[in-house]
Amino acid sequence: MTKDPKNLCQLDFDEDGRLCLCMFLEDGGQRLVSRGFFRVRLARARTTDSLDVPGIVRFRDDLPYEEWKKIDELFARNVPALGYGYETTERFHEQLTARDLHIRERSTLGLDLKRHDPRLEEQFEEFSEIVNRRMERRLRDRQMRDAFFLTMMRKSCNFSVPGSGKTSSVYGMFAFLQERQGMKRLVMIGPLNAFGSWEAEFRACFGNKQELHLLDAHEVSPSEEGRCRVHLRHFQRHDDNLMLFNYESIQKWQEELAPILADPGTLLVFDEVHRVKNPYGKRAQVALNLAAQAHHVTILTGTPAPNGYQDLYNLMHILFPEEWRDVFNYTMNDLKDPLPGLMQQINADIQPFYCRTTKEELHVPPASPDLLKSVHATPEENRLFYLLRQAYGKENMLAYFIRVMQLETVPQMLLQEIDASEFNSVLDKDAEKIEDIRFRDFSDEVPELVAHCGRLGSKLQLGVQQAEKLVKERKTVICWCYFKATIRSLQAALAQKGIRAEIIDGSTPTEERATILAAYHQKRFPVLITNPQTLAESVSLHDVCHDAIYIEYSYNLVHLLQSKDRIHRLGLPEGQYTQYRYCMETYDFRGQDVSFGRAVYDRLREKEETMLNAIDDGVLEKATSTDADLRLIIEEVFGRA
Repeated sequence: MTKDPKNLCQLDFDEDGRLCLCMFLEDGGQRLVSRGFFRVRLARARTTDSLDVPGIVRFRDDLPYEEWKKIDELFARNVPALGYGYETTERFHEQLTARDLHIRERSTLGLDLKRHDPRLEEQFEEFSEIVNRRMERRLRDRQMRDAFFLTMMRKSCNFSVPGSGKTSSVYGMFAFLQERQGMKRLVMIGPLNAFGSWEAEFRACFGNKQELHLLDAHEVSPSEEGRCRVHLRHFQRHDDNLMLFNYESIQKWQEELAPILADPGTLLVFDEVHRVKNPYGKRAQVALNLAAQAHHVTILTGTPAPNGYQDLYNLMHILFPEEWRDVFNYTMNDLKDPLPGLMQQINADIQPFYCRTTKEELHVPPASPDLLKSVHATPEENRLFYLLRQAYGKENMLAYFIRVMQLETVPQMLLQEIDASEFNSVLDKDAEKIEDIRFRDFSDEVPELVAHCGRLGSKLQLGVQQAEKLVKERKTVICWCYFKATIRSLQAALAQKGIRAEIIDGSTPTEERATILAAYHQKRFPVLITNPQTLAESVSLHDVCHDAIYIEYSYNLVHLLQSKDRIHRLGLPEGQYTQYRYCMETYDFRGQDVSFGRAVYDRLREKEETMLNAIDDGVLEKATSTDADLRLIIEEVFGRA
């Protein structure tokens, strides 16, 4: 920049590429920077040291290019009124045009890919030929389209529904990039229970065409950790083509991961990214830092906004850590409860950056209509339901909901404190932030009533009966519960009837989990008992099981969808049935039949319908917060009084 003898202000970029205002003024710009428009309107746009150098004002380097335009307009309107000249440099216009074209071209490409623009068909055919040649598994057309989208966009999301084959589409992308861009490795960051699926899918997709060289960070013992760190630091010397890290461990490995992800030969994938739900949490910050290193980033989740549009904030930050403001310039407050007009704009902004395929588009045979199985509460259970309502109903709806779940399966749980870890998993909330929900000694009746209820609640007995009926029909069954006490009581009750049932929950070691699943696939036992927080993601059971019994279920739609898709997913033959049974308990409350189970089921169906309608309309569903869900469920059971 050459100093002009006139009283002139120039909007330009400095040597470091940061936007700045150069003030060639006799007083160094003191009069200008003291003006109200400068101090107030530009306060957030300036860096903290923006006035340290006389004559130069520097702006934050994370400003979206739309903010550049606003700053230019602000100076063009106010600087001449002070008697100074104002201009923007050619470099400023070049940068502005480049950023504008970059975003518009990226957005246009995404939309063209989604509508299968004929101009891209030649590239798609070439892409398909390479993928089919390098992979043993043949992708369905929709999966191939998704793989093509992810590859062309370089950084994008796959929001296809659970069970639609998102992992296979990523391996299609990987196969193409290996041939055309020399891609060497795929780094997957996701939940621990997804590891087995990524390994199995690699073998199924590539078969004998590519040997798997796996690095599973979870299998690294403390004694091997040092050796593994050395191995990772020399990643260019090794042939690892699949590296698996879980969300809980990435903070420990981030120093070693950063240079690996910065290498152009690395494809970074975040699986079940809805797990990174707190934008201010440590896990999210590490994910953001790692994503910023990567050249190719793919995000996978079948439930992109389970708690509302605020969930998109993290996703877009991970995808575009540097230019997210250009793509998706919304604050958390903007996304909290957007009005229809803003909601429409949010969907328009994010549309180009994700693909989404349904099971119907992949011709997965539809599931059978749900079977709702109900049982009436015993007099003792009915009395406890009323007492719980008195104690918790209005003061703490969440505690009431949890306690009723326990009453219906293992009533003895009412006399114990709730395990915080189980509580956290049930509702996908932080237990520390929820009021104390220990059972209060508000009635001498409670211990005696619990004793009269017996070992199993009426709803759990109903679940036992349903499982026994299916086993007698020589069917394989999966039972979904939440609480450990329920899981173990169900196993014991089935054992008394001569039915072998195995358990997989959070306490089941990884090796034992794999052994149990292998035996289940071989039909060496008929009933698998588990919970959504352990087995609802990335496990395929559709080849061996077609009947699921829901004994305990919450209003967490993510848990429901993920659990349902363990047995209803791509690969089912035409005409194959899939049956879900929901156990419910009905109480007599002031002369009316009421049921938490039915209210929760109705709410889940409504939310699922909202999601499917949103997909059909080409938008993302607007979810309801967990607190609002609970309020609606309570109101359905008891009315608004």
